[in-house]
Amino acid sequence: MKKLLILFGILDVVTLIRDYKIVTALFSDLTYYPILVSGNILIYSSLIFSAYFLIRENKIGLWLTYAQFPLRLLYLTLSFGFLLTASGYFQQGELGDRVFLATLVGFEIVRLIITILIHRKYFRRAMVPALN
Repeated sequence: MKKLLILFGILDVVTLIRDYKIVTALFSDLTYYPILVSGNILIYSSLIFSAYFLIRENKIGLWLTYAQFPLRLLYLTLSFGFLLTASGYFQQGELGDRVFLATLVGFEIVRLIITILIHRKYFRRAMVPALN
């Protein structure tokens, strides 16, 4: 189960590669909507570090994943975003398109749940008995 961290790290790398053009465009549009741009820059820069630490199966990658989760949903920077290419089969705004996007958000929530389970199982600190 711990090997899933490597898969999650690879998904972060795929997200970075897939959104490369978006990331480079962010640095050219810093004057428009600076809060949105800075949030996007923050999420994409943290993806670099989380990918590295998750592939190395390090606890820091788990904490970065927790911090990224709200930003991933806010900016729709999804781990399974590469599946959005399949959404071309739906008309934009159509019910199927909305269901597909909701499914991808559901995958992101499942990823978070799996990360929590891995954290509890493999990175739990040993309990020290209280001194009387």
